[in-house]
Amino acid sequence: MKKKRINYTVIFALTLIAEILIALFSSGFVRGSVGDVLVVLLVFSLLRIPFTKKPVFLAAYVFLFAVFIEILQYFDFVSLIGMSGNRFVSTALGGTFSFGDIACYAAGAVISAFTQKAVDSEKNDGVLRRMRTALTLKTAGVKPTYGKNAVHMLKSVINTICDSFIITTSDGKVIVIDGGYNAETGYFIEYLRAVTGSRRPHIDAWFLSHAHDDHAEVFLNVLEKHRNIIDVEKVYVNMPPADFYKDTDSYAFNILRRYESLRPLFEDREVVLHDDDVFSIGEAKITVLYTFDPSFEICNDSSLVFRMDLAGKSILFTGDCEIPAQRKILARFKGTGILRCDICKMSHHGQSGCTEEFYKEVSPRICLWPTPSWLWTNLGGKGQYKTLETRRWIKELGVKENYVAFKGTKTIMLDSVREKSETE
Repeated sequence: MKKKRINYTVIFALTLIAEILIALFSSGFVRGSVGDVLVVLLVFSLLRIPFTKKPVFLAAYVFLFAVFIEILQYFDFVSLIGMSGNRFVSTALGGTFSFGDIACYAAGAVISAFTQKAVDSEKNDGVLRRMRTALTLKTAGVKPTYGKNAVHMLKSVINTICDSFIITTSDGKVIVIDGGYNAETGYFIEYLRAVTGSRRPHIDAWFLSHAHDDHAEVFLNVLEKHRNIIDVEKVYVNMPPADFYKDTDSYAFNILRRYESLRPLFEDREVVLHDDDVFSIGEAKITVLYTFDPSFEICNDSSLVFRMDLAGKSILFTGDCEIPAQRKILARFKGTGILRCDICKMSHHGQSGCTEEFYKEVSPRICLWPTPSWLWTNLGGKGQYKTLETRRWIKELGVKENYVAFKGTKTIMLDSVREKSETE
């Protein structure tokens, strides 16, 4: 809400400055036409400052008001009310009717409508926000890692639970895991552009861990609204049918229905994964450890769990895997060494996910926490979450590198990560 007010305040201020400059220094077409176009945008942006909820027909109302003023000019309203000698009233209401002015007001209304769409679209994913994000990333010196082995854990722009990872490889591959909520879309797009150094990035592989909105909405939003600026080569999933969660999880049910409605856009690029699949995406080797099991009715336990080996380092991605799925994974792989990884993405944002036994088996050197501040502290120790307990386990394992999403986006250059020894 506050950011919308700021956006419209900036637009109003810039439009007001332009109108003042036109009044002081211009004449002819600019003064007579451009000024009339901008006056509609000026009034529109002023009205949008207090009204953060999008009034659908506000631009039309401002246009009709301008036409009403123009009609008053046709009847010489200023003279009728005896105010022709008042300079302020004469200037405000004008004295010359023109169909050309009405056309200018219509153009101003169209510009206002497009401005509203740009500022308000996609819950914080408007064009202005994306422009600001791009400028911020450039100012912050975010450098491309395209052609380098790197893992990026993206921050949440709204300080909430969400998973969003971008991996680049030395042979030019780009891999995305999950993505986050709709509200993360603008940041995701601009960060992907910054990382790849391309205005139209190409994603070689997009993994969706499971059908919850905090993991899948960015992907769905890109398909619906941004597929003209992002190329996706393959989509890796193992999604249950939508009806599987119809009566148990409305979030998963709605995401799966949305996913299925969009499937025709990418079904020729969809790859359904299965337990024990092993394949490569360029230099990145993927080993699938667990996929959807219909005997587990919790959506989090339908999470893809897989190991990625890249640049001599191993990364375990756990989605939101919880105890039932974890037990199945441990029953199959405990003691085999396949779960032992250099980097571990903490399950279910670091709370109510995997147990201490699981993390002992993984024995990571680095932990990635896609965790907001309130969850990291368990609401200052007063909440119901298990994050503080999980943090204690990880500390007791001797993990010294913990990267948490609410503290900002983190980039790990894999070639500089010290290799894990068998004795650690």
